[in-house]
Amino acid sequence: MFPLYCLVRSLVRSLDGRRSAISASVAAAFLLLALLGPASKSLESREAPRYTGRVNDYASRLSEDSELILEHISFRHEKKYGDRIILLTVDSLKDVDAEDFSRKVLESWKLAGPEAKKESVVLVLVAVLEKQVRIHTTEAAREFLHPNEASSILGKSVLPELKKGLYSVGLFLAFEEISGSMSAEHEKRKRRESGPEAESAEDPADSQKSSSQEPSAKPAADEKNEP
Repeated sequence: MFPLYCLVRSLVRSLDGRRSAISASVAAAFLLLALLGPASKSLESREAPRYTGRVNDYASRLSEDSELILEHISFRHEKKYGDRIILLTVDSLKDVDAEDFSRKVLESWKLAGPEAKKESVVLVLVAVLEKQVRIHTTEAAREFLHPNEASSILGKSVLPELKKGLYSVGLFLAFEEISGSMSAEHEKRKRRESGPEAESAEDPADSQKSSSQEPSAKPAADEKNEP
């Protein structure tokens, strides 16, 4: 009887040891999940948001009236020239490069990349936490909006308003000046394609620039800025 008791006691001790090991393993697993949890959430938050239209204000910086005005500017320009001007505001980029994120967003929205046609798209990206603003253009749009011109628009018109917290004003100026600059380039191309007589006609926008007494500032090379 005594040897049987010793055997049972030995088995119980063995099971208790295994339970401790299992408990330790489970605790370690929970600790690892707790540490990786924020990282996984961060990765998810960096995914391209769902495309809702010409104005995607995920950072909630615009009023409904401001959104309608921007949508109208974009629609009017696309109807006449074919370029699409889009806005995306986000709370944070979550340590992702603005250029990479812009490219990823347009590819996710099927507006750029191998799955898309040769779309002419301009994306205005605003990251509130990082205080970054970027005008990102597809290859087709770059023919009508040079990166230096985009940088000039941001530096002279958009950023001063965003620094004041006037997002509606700053983004209105962004859409208006992007549309105006691209429209001028489209009209120049139309005149060139129409023949020498039309090409020699003076562009009203160029005439206005030449008549101005104010010297133009040299635009920066990069179109990404911080307010």
